[in-house]
Amino acid sequence: MRRCFEKLAGLCRKNQGSVLVETAFVVPILIFLVIAGFDVTQFVVANQKMNRLAATMADLISRSDGGLNEAVVSDLLLAADFAAAPYDLKTSGRVIVSAVQGTNGGNQIVWQRCSVSSYGATSMLGNTGKRNVKLPGNLPLDPGEISIVSETVLKFDKVFVSQIVMPAEIRQFAIFRPRLGALNTITADGTQAKTC
Repeated sequence: MRRCFEKLAGLCRKNQGSVLVETAFVVPILIFLVIAGFDVTQFVVANQKMNRLAATMADLISRSDGGLNEAVVSDLLLAADFAAAPYDLKTSGRVIVSAVQGTNGGNQIVWQRCSVSSYGATSMLGNTGKRNVKLPGNLPLDPGEISIVSETVLKFDKVFVSQIVMPAEIRQFAIFRPRLGALNTITADGTQAKTC
């Protein structure tokens, strides 16, 4: 029995190979943290890009003076595809621009246009003609008052960690009030309307 205790005490004094064992435990954790850091960074960048794109689209539409026509809206939606680079909105995202007007019976979507995309994202507000629309943040609209709501949607391609932690879809919105004119209609000018 005494020999067993002496052998165990001898093993406790020997620390050869302990660094190797500790490294074997630590390296997978470090690799996980590096990959997680990359994934979280990509998510934050994509989120910021979609936020800025939504604000830019709502701002540009709301600045239109003398009314809107289909060609202008179509060009702005096409420009959004380029502004979203490196993310491809034609296959994994969409820009949705809506005009919401206050009425005595609640808010109503008076028109809505979407970028061309194979990704089937729809507006959180609803479709053209929908009544009792609740704007994000419960923004109140007086009867006759118009707000331009821009929504950007991006399917976020996850790398590793975000499969568990982060949502699969990034959705941002921006609300602007028209500066010059009502913008409650879009004038037909022969350009095909990009309806949703």
